[in-house]
Amino acid sequence: MKKIAFLYYRSWAYEILRYLCELQDERGDFIVSDVICPHGLNDDLSFLSTDLTTVHYVDPENSRDLVDIVESTNVKIIFCYSWSWMISQRLIDNFHCICLHPSRLPKYRGGSPIQNQVINGDLDSAVSVIRMSNELDAGPIYKQIAMNIDAPIKEVFDRMSSLGRVITKDLLADYLNGELQFQEQNHHMATVVKRRRPQDSCVTLDDMLNMRFKDVHRMVNILKDPYPNVYVNLKDCQINIKEIHEFKSVPKGRNIRVLSYETGFSDIDGQRNFIEVLDRFALVSQYTLRIF
Repeated sequence: MKKIAFLYYRSWAYEILRYLCELQDERGDFIVSDVICPHGLNDDLSFLSTDLTTVHYVDPENSRDLVDIVESTNVKIIFCYSWSWMISQRLIDNFHCICLHPSRLPKYRGGSPIQNQVINGDLDSAVSVIRMSNELDAGPIYKQIAMNIDAPIKEVFDRMSSLGRVITKDLLADYLNGELQFQEQNHHMATVVKRRRPQDSCVTLDDMLNMRFKDVHRMVNILKDPYPNVYVNLKDCQINIKEIHEFKSVPKGRNIRVLSYETGFSDIDGQRNFIEVLDRFALVSQYTLRIF
């Protein structure tokens, strides 16, 4: 009976874990023996068999903890799905450490790949499952499946989870049959992006005037919670934009405001707040405010 370990912390990876446990019952030739997640994660893991699976909560910043746990098990393959922290080279060298990366590798290696692709206008992406190497997202590829990312971030996560289940099922079957193979990436074609910082979500009203509505809408969609929302700094506050709607022109009526740099916190409440963009007006229909 082969044993596998599963590292995760994002909801899309949680759904793949649930699927693996269903597959475990269906196949009967492997077990998810170890689940590893960060301290403080409160996901419902009651579907795991307490007789078969041990759940380990770790400090993800302490790679030594992870090494000690994995080396105390009998696993040979580790699914490191949505794990945003460093994996020790010792584990990479001695185990099949499998990573799921949402880009058409070798393009968009690195941090915040979904957001960076959408903001650059690259919407035809892929789910890539690779074996980890000593260079970030540069390991050999097991399989890629095309994925369109022109959608709100939650929908993109759902697509990732669905395609991730398909690839993981195939990979696990090949592993159990001794037929697991990977193909080297074309490193000459590689591009690398940096993880986005909260301040990278700041857009000025002047920026908006040079952006088409559909591009602003895509940016708002892909930077929904849990990521730092698109925001604009006004006179004495920051408006964090969660949802916008398209208008060809500003409607007539009371309580209508087009935001400007002179707009203050007290001006926004109770208003229908619009932002002028290149080809339309955007109604900011959902937002939060932070006073400076």
